[in-house]
Amino acid sequence: MIWFRNMAEARMNLRPQGQPSRVSALRWLEPFRARLRKKTSGFLILFVLLPACTPQEPLPERRTVSVTRQPFAVWTSFTGTLEAQTRETVFSRISEPTTVVWMAPEGSVVKKGDVIVKFDPDPLDVSLSKAKQDVSTASAMFTRLTQGEHPLQLMAVEQELQAVKVEAERARTVLEQSVPLQAEGLLSPSEVEDLRNRSLALHQSVKNTERRYQVLKEILHPAEKGEAEAKLEQAKRRLEVLSEQDAATELRAGIGGMVMRLPLHIGGEYRTLREGDTVFRNQRFMQVADLQTLRAQFEVPEDQISRVRNGNSAVVIPSAFPDQDLHAEIDSVAAVALSSPGAPAWRKTFQVTAKLNGTLLPLRSGMTVRVMILSHSDSNALVVPRAFVSWSEGLPGVWSLQEQDEVWSPITILAGNESGFSIQENELEGASILEPSLP
Repeated sequence: MIWFRNMAEARMNLRPQGQPSRVSALRWLEPFRARLRKKTSGFLILFVLLPACTPQEPLPERRTVSVTRQPFAVWTSFTGTLEAQTRETVFSRISEPTTVVWMAPEGSVVKKGDVIVKFDPDPLDVSLSKAKQDVSTASAMFTRLTQGEHPLQLMAVEQELQAVKVEAERARTVLEQSVPLQAEGLLSPSEVEDLRNRSLALHQSVKNTERRYQVLKEILHPAEKGEAEAKLEQAKRRLEVLSEQDAATELRAGIGGMVMRLPLHIGGEYRTLREGDTVFRNQRFMQVADLQTLRAQFEVPEDQISRVRNGNSAVVIPSAFPDQDLHAEIDSVAAVALSSPGAPAWRKTFQVTAKLNGTLLPLRSGMTVRVMILSHSDSNALVVPRAFVSWSEGLPGVWSLQEQDEVWSPITILAGNESGFSIQENELEGASILEPSLP
């Protein structure tokens, strides 16, 4: 307060009378500047001396550890999903769009043969009734042709042929008898010629009738019979198909398992099917999964596939149960590397499955899991803790104590996990190594 009061007095004493100039204004500020410089220099000296007076904390003591042999394992982690090895996809087998009237609830457990879906059967009833009528009509037509019209036609032609043959034989006999009568002058040449023409005409009529009989029996009747038979078979086939589709209005589970509804595009939405929705032929909308055959499926990059072999031990950790470790075993490794959708073509992976050894957890198909694969195991490995390994020009090494001296020794790493490294240098067994010092 005294300092501010002195500054005010100095300002009042130095303020010029009348119009102030720039020089006079700077002159009355000079006492304020001198005091400010004096106090600022004091603060700077205090700021510089304060760290020097602060006591320094001692550096932490470096830890030491002995290099020993111990069991060593390397687990490689991958992300995958649970999928049932045995599963049945449910879809409509009806040729026309049909409406769902009932479905088994999502997540329900069904047995083989249980009804899981019901479609509206009304549209098929009319078609099925017409198909039955068509079969009856085609069957009647076939019977009429094969047992009615065709035998009657052949019988009529046979009778006609028989009559023509009798007439032709009679005309031939009369003609033979007319030749002596013409020689005796009892018949004129024109009358004999008429008898000869009539005999020839009847003989030709016999040939024509025989030909007609042959055409009817070998060509026309078989063709009509084949046509009627084809119509009958077609009607029966349609009736059979409609009967199968009528039976398909109730879908039954082919295996026992859990019911899961699959999402699909419906009216501009991507959702699961509901009662009242319309589905089309071969449109998959449901799945029955046998949870006893659950497998963990995951993808392994091709640069890590050398760590995965059939029979390797694995641990499966479901995301829904992160504190539960499920023992598993690799049972399938794909033979071909494939590119994943949306990934670059050069980034390829192998599809791998692991079989669970049994669990009482309520697992579901499609759950996300983390799969830990035992890719390296050594029951008597020389192990160095990871925190005690330092790097010099890209080469790993450790600081070992040799006769109270710190010596940097390079090491050859065989394998590594989250806690340490397995090394090759047997001469370091039992040696004490130091934690690397902070830079």
